[in-house]
Amino acid sequence: MHDQLTWYGLLGPVEVIRDGTSLALGPRQRRVLLTRLLIEDGRPVSVGRLCRDLWPDAPPSGAVSSLRAHISRLRSVLDPVRPGRGQSTVLVSEQGGYALKVPRAARDTARFEELVSQARNLLGRGQLGPARDAVDEALGLWRGGALGDAAEHAFAVQEAARLNTARQDAEELRSTLLIRQGDLEGAIGAAEGLTLTAPLREASWALLMQALYGVGRSVEALQAYERFRTMLAEELGLDPSPRMRELHTAILRHDTEILGEPRPPRATTVPGDAPGVRASATEHRPAPGLDASPGLDASPGHDPAAQHLPPSPDVTPSSGPAPLSGIAPPSGPAPSPGAGSGAVPLVGRSEETGRLTALLRAAAAGRAQWAVLAGEPGSGKTRLLEELAGQAVAGGFTVVRASGGQALSESDGVSLLHPTTQLLDALRPQRAGARSHPARGDAPDEEPLGREGASAEVVRALLHTERPLLCLIDDLHWVPSDFHRLLSQLATLLREAPVAVVCATRDADDPATSGLLAELARLGATRLHLEPLSVTDVTELLAALGEPVPLKDAAALHRRAEGNPFFLGELLKLPAHQRLGPAARVPAAVSSVLRARLAELDAPVRTTVAYASADAVAGAAAEAGAAAAAGTQGVVDTDGAWLDIGLLADVQGTSADLLLPQLDAAVTARVLVWEADSGEHCAGGYRFPELAREVVLSTLTPSARQLLHAALARELSGRPGAEPARLARHLRAAGPLAPAAVPERVPEQPEHADRPEP
Repeated sequence: MHDQLTWYGLLGPVEVIRDGTSLALGPRQRRVLLTRLLIEDGRPVSVGRLCRDLWPDAPPSGAVSSLRAHISRLRSVLDPVRPGRGQSTVLVSEQGGYALKVPRAARDTARFEELVSQARNLLGRGQLGPARDAVDEALGLWRGGALGDAAEHAFAVQEAARLNTARQDAEELRSTLLIRQGDLEGAIGAAEGLTLTAPLREASWALLMQALYGVGRSVEALQAYERFRTMLAEELGLDPSPRMRELHTAILRHDTEILGEPRPPRATTVPGDAPGVRASATEHRPAPGLDASPGLDASPGHDPAAQHLPPSPDVTPSSGPAPLSGIAPPSGPAPSPGAGSGAVPLVGRSEETGRLTALLRAAAAGRAQWAVLAGEPGSGKTRLLEELAGQAVAGGFTVVRASGGQALSESDGVSLLHPTTQLLDALRPQRAGARSHPARGDAPDEEPLGREGASAEVVRALLHTERPLLCLIDDLHWVPSDFHRLLSQLATLLREAPVAVVCATRDADDPATSGLLAELARLGATRLHLEPLSVTDVTELLAALGEPVPLKDAAALHRRAEGNPFFLGELLKLPAHQRLGPAARVPAAVSSVLRARLAELDAPVRTTVAYASADAVAGAAAEAGAAAAAGTQGVVDTDGAWLDIGLLADVQGTSADLLLPQLDAAVTARVLVWEADSGEHCAGGYRFPELAREVVLSTLTPSARQLLHAALARELSGRPGAEPARLARHLRAAGPLAPAAVPERVPEQPEHADRPEP
């Protein structure tokens, strides 16, 4: 506490603390009255104004009497030792009405503003540590939304908006300090939270872009800009500011004046190279002093596993083909590119690897081959392409790549090259160095031949190749429609050529790619779908890493990662005790992906998901408690948490029919999972995966979580046959906001039951 004996809090539900004890302020109407007087900063408010503010629809006939009763009870709480009846020095009667005389230093709002101002001054003097301490203390004063119960009243809207904006400013100041101090992972998490709470604030997106760029995740920084630009255009019909566009261009060009020292490119050797075969790739290293964190694309649909590895290279083959025996069938867990440097072995993909190896053999024999690799983000599509590239290079193939997203090129860094241009540069490496460099701020130069001329040259190059060639097309779902036409043309023309083309896409049923994929299927293309890893695969992976564990722990890891190779790989980077159990954490990269998915959801959907996360964690805890009581050891096999649709609808005052589209939107964004049939839910049900559930809860303030638990407990207590353990968990989690526990059913309360008697 501060020096004041009495402390008034408005940064959350209104509270008054005296000598470390929170005072009982009475019913909601009285708390709203206290808030109304506090925000006037000692100025009197007339009786008529107070009545209209407390009863905005229509003050009852006894409103004045009720108001005076509230004033009397507040005086007895706030000023219990006043010298005589009505002679309070705190809540005083004046000619203009009632006024609350509270020193500015006794209010958390004043202390918050003082600390933020202090932090800004310290930052200006370069004292980063003290500035961080000051802003952390300021943000620690917040207990929820400003003004609590009164926030929705007309008199409070302006002040609540001002305080909430000041909080956002302080959060952005903290993110700035994190970046300046080099804690970029912390800055990324903080900035992602800001873009969720206020998605149209440009400064928050700029901080996220800077932090992502700082850890070498340039592609994600560019995609964050695209998400913000699209949202701004759709919501307000506006473009980003000149400063935001300048930051975007600086990231595209690695502008040292804005972003500091660039990440120097270095040459890398493709694992499994045949003698004399080398690849050049651009790998962006973080600036000195920063941890080299693996990049991860949080944009919808991108495969995060892609950036576990260096970008796929444009390979210049050695003279003379290597023997075809270099393409060997896989056996056991395949080492990843860069194996031996901490990369996770490839498991669970032996069938897919075998079919792709057979495809290379057929292409080497002069028969053109096509394959489509589909899977959810993180399923390892790009990783499998890298494995295939390594085998192809060892077998004497030339390997070229194009991507539907941003491309990494040695000459231009991160650029927005059209896939046709990427292929052409890869097929004619000498052209890449000769391409003119666009002026800063301009888009990259268009292909000098024109788009049609470039496509024609790609067709000629592939038709007349004499050496075996592997063409990898990643992120097919992002490529433009004219590139679809080029691929269709190639599929028709490339019949007797030593060429293999493998395309990777997130969803084989995506309408954007359905026409092309149907054409490829008609021409005999191989279709491969990457399913989630199995428990056996996880066990095999842990054994390959030298970490054999009991089957139940492998099953728990599998369940936590949902069989997603990227999520699993990130979990395995954590210390063993932080992967499962009470100390379990969500890896930063996984949190980034899931927060980006949450950002795709509309506000009502996020509200439903928040309620679902609170109920799911209570249900999981209740089940864990039951298992402990029964003497069951180890991890409780809940297989995620099933959603109680009726409860979620009732707690929000809606119907299940109206709630279902919201749940489906969350499934589409891959926050929830729909299972059509299961042992527990024969007709199917919605399930909340562990990691997604924990990330959703992490985006909520402690008071927001308590409000959710309180609302769910209130609804459950009115349900016949509600599970006692589940209700008890919600009541405990609601803390001081918990409703009175009722053993059977809570009787319905009349409307405005909290109003005092007139």
